[in-house]
Amino acid sequence: MTLTVKPHVRAVVALFAASAFCVMLSGCASSDNGQIDLIGAGRFDELVSQLERKAAVQPLSTADLHELCYGYSRIKRYAKLFTCLDTLESQASGGDRRSRLFAYGDVTPAIYVMRAEAEVDFGRNEDALRSAGHAIELLRLSLADDEDVEADALAIMTIAAQFAGNRSEAEADLAKLGRLQLHWTANDPYASQKVYALARSYLALGRYQQTIDTLARDHGYSLQVFFDNLMSGARLRGTSNWVWQDLPRAYMVAKSLKELKRTSEARVAYDNLLNEEQIQANGEIYWLILYDRGRIAEDDKDSARAIELYQRAIETFELQRASINTEANKIGFIGRKQEVYDRLIRLLLLAGQNRRAFEYVQRSKARAFIDTLAQRFTDPSLPKQDAGGGSAIEDYFQAELEAVVQIPVSASDSGRRRRVVTDQAAVRVAALAPAVASLVVGDVVKTADIARLLRPDETLVQYHVSTDGGSIWIIGPDGLLLEKPLNTEGLLDAVKQFRVEIERHDRPLSDNSRLLYERLIAPVVNDLKTPNLLIVPDGALYYLPFAALKDGKRYLIDRFGLRFMPVISRYEASKRLDANGPILVIGNPDTGSPSDDLMDAQIEATNIAKLMAPNSKLLVRGNATKTAFVNLAGKYSRIHIASHASFNARRPLDSYLKLAKDKQDDGVFTAGNFINLRFNLDLITLSACDTGFNSISVGRDVFGFNSALLMSGARNIVSSLWDVSDPATSALMQSFYRNLGHGKRDALRMAQIETRRLRPNPYYWASFYLTGLDP
Repeated sequence: MTLTVKPHVRAVVALFAASAFCVMLSGCASSDNGQIDLIGAGRFDELVSQLERKAAVQPLSTADLHELCYGYSRIKRYAKLFTCLDTLESQASGGDRRSRLFAYGDVTPAIYVMRAEAEVDFGRNEDALRSAGHAIELLRLSLADDEDVEADALAIMTIAAQFAGNRSEAEADLAKLGRLQLHWTANDPYASQKVYALARSYLALGRYQQTIDTLARDHGYSLQVFFDNLMSGARLRGTSNWVWQDLPRAYMVAKSLKELKRTSEARVAYDNLLNEEQIQANGEIYWLILYDRGRIAEDDKDSARAIELYQRAIETFELQRASINTEANKIGFIGRKQEVYDRLIRLLLLAGQNRRAFEYVQRSKARAFIDTLAQRFTDPSLPKQDAGGGSAIEDYFQAELEAVVQIPVSASDSGRRRRVVTDQAAVRVAALAPAVASLVVGDVVKTADIARLLRPDETLVQYHVSTDGGSIWIIGPDGLLLEKPLNTEGLLDAVKQFRVEIERHDRPLSDNSRLLYERLIAPVVNDLKTPNLLIVPDGALYYLPFAALKDGKRYLIDRFGLRFMPVISRYEASKRLDANGPILVIGNPDTGSPSDDLMDAQIEATNIAKLMAPNSKLLVRGNATKTAFVNLAGKYSRIHIASHASFNARRPLDSYLKLAKDKQDDGVFTAGNFINLRFNLDLITLSACDTGFNSISVGRDVFGFNSALLMSGARNIVSSLWDVSDPATSALMQSFYRNLGHGKRDALRMAQIETRRLRPNPYYWASFYLTGLDP
């Protein structure tokens, strides 16, 4: 939306004239007009603070509520935004529908435009399409002439459809936008808004020349800017009310020039943007500008300049630790932050700066986890966690989110101030959730510290996968860092094919096991001097059963003991417990569906309970409820669950275990539920289908049960990669617990080798793997 009021509204023109007059008389503008000035200058945090103070004294009018909601939408306070929109809609339904902002006669359609924008931010593209469509319906029912709302709504629909992968629907929505009556003169008060809506829609669809041409034809825009700044007094103050419209417009032009390979023009356009004083305060566009300018520097063979620009881009978006993709609905383009890390890592390696490259590998993985958590705990559409023990993680991300504010343009220390605020949020939660706090970007484990996290008989093997190559990193007990290039071409397909072959366990395996071994292990095998490995996968490798990789004669598990970690972090801050204490065993929960009955799981659970300490607790069938689990979990150092499970590749924290229903709960226990529990667990075993994953996606990192459990305080997790055979799993698990005296890693290895003697196909023994801290 443009940040000017509509020039056809005579009262607003008078208001601007009065404002300019008051500025000349030392600032006698009304508080209402002052709010409009704050919006025009992009000072949304000040606007929100002012209106919140006002709301504490008296109920807000519809006009004030609209401005408050708009402020929340700009600074990403989503929980407050949706509550504000609900209140605003209720108040407008009572008859008070007018707003100062954009001079709306009926604010109701604009409410759904703001909903749609937020839904695009969260990747809820179908919801965004519905909300934007409803905004258009309301606009037509109200008979209002707010055509800019319809333009905004159609732009959001175009962008949402494109992001959802529905190109034909996106083109259809763009065609509707194009059919709106457009007059390329200043006489049409809506022309500039329609132009802006078209431009960001063209950018989303990759129609770059049309993006440039559309913005170039908007001759009325500069006139509106001039007269607005003059009449509001901004020009006299040496400022502009249009900064937050100028910058994205300029970025869209620069981006389009670059994609059209008009590099010289793009270079100048980006440099002009970087020289703008206000640009650093708009972090969501600033980092994209830095990234694209870095890519141009790469093309210019100026690696040092590219490295510097990529580092600045990363610093910018790392300061927005819990940020969502809010640049998407603004300019029709989602920047992929992981690509910035990938390019920087590659350049650092080429420059021989291996240690710095490895630390950025760590930072990129931490960033992926933080973004996943932020999505889960800041999206108002998702239910809050209800599983016991407090909400430290939710409080953490709320604090982080509140810290990400629009910083005044004049603040020269904006980056330092924002980092101080967010670091204070991390300190508040560190005592309750140390694993999460340690994943905050900027606090990842440094290269020099990793050797101290390894066992004396263990070597770290960490993978980094990117679209144009990757790396295998080796750190041994001596702390020496080695890096070998990784060929990632076709890697995802190779892992998929290997998984498919394993799961078709009635057929002989092809040579994929050896081919993957040669790609992933052979390049570094001579550097693996210890009997045990700590493997940190990446990308498609999270789905790979490393134990089943074969050098032609032996499986990897025949030579090495294996444990895994999703990311190297300070999980060791969790309390150490008695590894020989009693165990809570849950087996074959009664879900109410006969098809879920797992008799082998019940036998497995019963036998394991008998194997362990005499005061262990066994819950089966109707007793194996979610309520019972939540109430008992904190009293045991070890837990074993034999049940059904499902992994959600799109929303990993919504992956779930099936437990028995009761009057209090439906029995569905999600990975997100685990985060809100505070465990003191030495070991939790998820002897269930798909507790690791059940399909391979193209995402960089996967955040499921294992990461959630580590963050909740579990020190070690045994989980599975695919649907497992009940009889084989029962035998493997009983062997695992019989051998626990040898340590968890060796016990699992012994159980897998023992199971393999009876059932040689990796399907029966290679699914389970150990993630953890105390092997």
